[in-house]
Amino acid sequence: QIADPNGFYHSPWALMFAASYNTNLLEESDLPDSWADLADEEWAGKLTFMTPSTPGGTMTVSTALLQAGVVDEGWLQSVGANAKIVAQDQLALQSISAGEYAYQPLAAAISILNAKEDGAPVEVQFFEENNVIATEKWMLAANAPSSDAGKLLLNFLFTAEAQELTLESGNF
Repeated sequence: QIADPNGFYHSPWALMFAASYNTNLLEESDLPDSWADLADEEWAGKLTFMTPSTPGGTMTVSTALLQAGVVDEGWLQSVGANAKIVAQDQLALQSISAGEYAYQPLAAAISILNAKEDGAPVEVQFFEENNVIATEKWMLAANAPSSDAGKLLLNFLFTAEAQELTLESGNF
């Protein structure tokens, strides 16, 4: 549904973001009701997530929430103070799975579901509103050595075969 009119920008996939929690440490009734709740001191030392200073899900979600006016700079500071910030999303999910931390906001829902399927004591949480879906972006590079090959790849990404392979990879 998202494409440049000249055919240079396509988004063949979307990634749903959510929060995860360790089911051994938190009951559903203990969970926050909104993004705003995560800034409360109640969550100090219970949160972990990937650094928002590098491209990835945390940067995507925090930027989307900030630009939409759902959160503000004060919220970012408070949540950062409540959390152990790690280098990669997978490290945060491992910490949640191991019970080192109870809650991971700003995570790819599919990663959580894959960990749960592998036996980790984790569950996905979506809020009633302001959940974030991000698109995977693909485009032709200007002056690429073979724009025809690039166009073939972009066309392939939208085929049923490529969509099925992507689902099997477990990332989208």
